[in-house]
Amino acid sequence: MKKTTKLFGAAVLGALAASSCCIAPVLTLIVGSSSLATTFSWLEPARPFFIGFTVLILAYAWFQKFKGSPKDACDCPTVKQPTIFKSTATLIVLTLFSGLMLSFPLYSMWFYPNSQHQATTISHTATTVDLKIKGMTCEACSQHIAHELNQLQGVLQTTVSYANGNAKISFDATQISTEELEQTIQSIGYKTQIK
Repeated sequence: MKKTTKLFGAAVLGALAASSCCIAPVLTLIVGSSSLATTFSWLEPARPFFIGFTVLILAYAWFQKFKGSPKDACDCPTVKQPTIFKSTATLIVLTLFSGLMLSFPLYSMWFYPNSQHQATTISHTATTVDLKIKGMTCEACSQHIAHELNQLQGVLQTTVSYANGNAKISFDATQISTEELEQTIQSIGYKTQIK
């Protein structure tokens, strides 16, 4: 039983570690402290290893579940009532949970409200800047950056692209500066550079 429990624990930890760089911004959005998101950004380079580790552990757990049952001295299969940690239902739930955690970047945008400022009139002080952003690892990162920028007074429109690694921001230059935009992005764990 201890071996199976360790397998389940390792699979859950692997799935959580692999998704922590993407889930942390959403959790900090819920908690309200965006500076906490940078706490997990150091795990991002290891994400592929955590994903591989989780898949291997789950594959091994499924292999152990379906390999032949042990035989006793008379060559008869021993039948025992499986404990909760050895049940197929637990393994199914764990596999589904791990799959949800590993695929989180695909549906993370559902957790970010659309807080785009609607500009009724564009004044002569409206400026657009195109920032190159380093450190985005998935679509959840672009949603996180857009959400933080849209909270700032003076930001009119924000388009953040994970695929292009940039953010195009229209803002009122009398209310906020390019440096403040860059500082906001850097405060949540990303590096910026004006294109």
